[in-house]
Amino acid sequence: EGRRLIEAIRDAAAGQLMMPAVIAAKLAANLTRLSAAAELTSGSLHAIQNEIRLTGREAEIASLMAQGLTNKQIAKALYMHEGTIRNYVSVIYSKIGVSDRAKAMLVLKQLQL
Repeated sequence: EGRRLIEAIRDAAAGQLMMPAVIAAKLAANLTRLSAAAELTSGSLHAIQNEIRLTGREAEIASLMAQGLTNKQIAKALYMHEGTIRNYVSVIYSKIGVSDRAKAMLVLKQLQL
């Protein structure tokens, strides 16, 4: 028992991670689950990116949205009416499968539009 304690102290001092097997198993399971979720998200984004067909103007507006510009700022930058921008934004939401700006910005940033 004393020798195991000394070995554990030496291992810890050498940077070795010491944890009970039950904890290690839970950690491994969580890492596997998170890795699978990340792959699914990445795969979903890739599929979405391949399926999205934005027009040139929609892509331009989507890019400005991803940069955090408001509809009013986008309208001013593109010399368009704010109502027209709202219409484009609605179409973009529909094409990327979201219902609000926060989700749209996340998707658009990940898609790098």
